[in-house]
Amino acid sequence: MQLENYRFQQSKKDSETFINIKQAILQGDDVIFGIFENPDNNGHRYIFRNQNHAYVKAVVDSDRYAYSLIQTARETFPEDDWLFMIVTDHGGHMYRHGTRRPEDLITFIASNKKI
Repeated sequence: MQLENYRFQQSKKDSETFINIKQAILQGDDVIFGIFENPDNNGHRYIFRNQNHAYVKAVVDSDRYAYSLIQTARETFPEDDWLFMIVTDHGGHMYRHGTRRPEDLITFIASNKKI
């Protein structure tokens, strides 16, 4: 498979990433990949813990963005068979990741289809 039409957009803010992904959905792009960076950034900056308000807010914001994007796709192209996946690239402990600790090795995967 060869991709003939593709583009790469990088944003510094998750709100801009959200807008870019939504626009890709509305344009009818077949494959869309996006990264919401705030949970990772806030985990490294403050701490990967539920008690960290900035980290929790970033996760909640990402959840809201994802929900809105899924609704946009379903409402815009209701006849299409969409696959939605939400994944993390790593776990984390304290301010870091990359060790063999279970907290670092556990990732989150959610999908609307059995995988």
